[in-house]
Amino acid sequence: MGVVAIVSIWEMFGRVARHESAPAAQIRIPDGHITGSASASGAGPAGVISPAASYFTVTIDNMGLDYDRVGTRVFDPMLLTLTDYLYDGKVVSVPFMVSPKMLPAATDGLPRGMIFANTCVAGPHPYYGRLGVAVVLYRVERDDYARRLLDAAHRACAAFDVTGSVAAYIKMADAVLDGVDAVLGHAKTEPLLGFRGEFTGQAEAGTFAVLPEGRRAEELWLADGVLSSGAPDTRAPVTGINHITYTVRAAPPVDLTTMPWFSLLWQRIVQWADIPNDEAKSVAQTYLGALYEELLTSPDIARETVDTIYAYWENEARNIHAKARRRVSWGPAELKSDPVRERVLQIREPW
Repeated sequence: MGVVAIVSIWEMFGRVARHESAPAAQIRIPDGHITGSASASGAGPAGVISPAASYFTVTIDNMGLDYDRVGTRVFDPMLLTLTDYLYDGKVVSVPFMVSPKMLPAATDGLPRGMIFANTCVAGPHPYYGRLGVAVVLYRVERDDYARRLLDAAHRACAAFDVTGSVAAYIKMADAVLDGVDAVLGHAKTEPLLGFRGEFTGQAEAGTFAVLPEGRRAEELWLADGVLSSGAPDTRAPVTGINHITYTVRAAPPVDLTTMPWFSLLWQRIVQWADIPNDEAKSVAQTYLGALYEELLTSPDIARETVDTIYAYWENEARNIHAKARRRVSWGPAELKSDPVRERVLQIREPW
C-alpha cells in the first residue's frame, strides 16, 4: 500500500479526535475475566507473539452505542479498524469495516445488543516486531443513501480475504479506501470513540476494551462476546456507553491452500509423487525444492516456521509416493505394457 493510501486512512481516523464525546481509554481485560471465543489459548499469559516466529490475528469481540434512537432517528453502529504491521520489509495498513451490512438479511439494521463475537479483521499474518491496531466506533443514521454507501464499502472489503495473502489486497487498496471514505464522508456518519494501541518486540496477546475513561481493569469481564462490569457476583452487561472490545492473539501459521501460488505447485508434486518409479520421484523432489523456495521467499510465511511447514508437506508427498510403490505389488508379475512409463510420459508431455 502506497504512502498516499496510508495518509488517507489516517486522515479518516483523525476525524474522530474532533468529535469524540469523551476521552477514550484502552484497558486490557484480565485473562481470568474472559470466557468464550476470546479466551482461546493465544489470549492468555502464555500467548506470547514472537518476532519472525509467530503469527497474529485481530478479532472484534463486541461494540455498542450509548443510544441507538433519538426520536424518529434510528442509528446503527459501524466500526472501522486499521491494522498496520511489517510486511515484506514495509509497513502496510489494512482497513476493515464491521457493521450491519456484514449480514445480508439485515435490511433494517441489527437488533439491540447484537454481538459481533470473534469477527476476524486481520490475520493470520507473520509478526515481525511491530503491530498497530486502531479502532474507531461510528454511529450511522439509517437511510437509503447510507445503506447504499455501506453496501459498496462492504463489497470492497469483502473482496479481500483477511486470512489470505496480503499482496493481492495491496493492489486493490485504493478501491477499498474509496468505499470507506464515502461512508465516513457522509453527513449522517458520526465518529464517537477511537483508540490506537501498538505492540512491539515480544508482544503479549490479550483482549482489550476501549471505552470512556473511568473504568478499572479488575471490574471488566467478557463472556461470549458480552462486555460486563462490576464485582464477580454482581457484574452486569455494559450498556448506555460507547464501547469496543477486541482481541490480539497468537495464531497458527497461515493456511498454505489460501496462497495463490500453492495450488498448482502442490498439484504437480502429487502427480509425480503418485508414480511408483525413481524417475518420477526425482521430478517430485524437484517440485518440492520449488515449494521450499516459495516458503523461504513468501512474506506471508514467518521465517522461523518455514522448516516446520515444509516438513509437513514433504511428509505428505512421501506418503503419496510410498502408497504408489505399494500399488505395484497388486498386479501380475509380468505385463505386456508398462502403464507406469505411459503415465510418466502423459504427465511430462505438457512440460
